[in-house]
Amino acid sequence: MKKGLKITLIVLGVLIGIIAIDTIQAKVFNNSPLLKIRDNLDDGNIDYIDKGLLVTHYKYTDGDEMTIFVWENTTY
Repeated sequence: MKKGLKITLIVLGVLIGIIAIDTIQAKVFNNSPLLKIRDNLDDGNIDYIDKGLLVTHYKYTDGDEMTIFVWENTTY
């Protein structure tokens, strides 16, 4: 195998591993993903939403938290 292809495959493997570990820890421990974009919402019953690559974390004003995959629908 060529050296450039090996390096590309290693980099892709590391990136996929980081995304997988981030998603698994967010889902298992019901917390925010490390790689995220935060939307602060001051009205309603949602305090903020953390949008990760594969999971979304909701923090409600009453203290409840919920982490779901982006393809799941939710109602609170």
